[in-house]
Amino acid sequence: MAEAVVNVVVQQLLLATTEWVKYEICLIKGVDDELQNMSTKMQTIQKLLDDAENKCMKDIIVKQWKISWMNGTLGLSN
Repeated sequence: MAEAVVNVVVQQLLLATTEWVKYEICLIKGVDDELQNMSTKMQTIQKLLDDAENKCMKDIIVKQWKISWMNGTLGLSN
């Protein structure tokens, strides 16, 4: 009789432990997926920032060229 009770308790513990392990694995997998998602978003943001910086530098270069051209064309050089 005691052996049957112990078997039932052990089975319940194994079932509870198995469910807990499954839950923890899902949590870990969810974190891994979320980190991958965040990494992809950060890479996209970095590309956008790089592109914006490149455009800004081009705008500055064009502006400086325009000023230089205008000074040369209009005889406004120092």
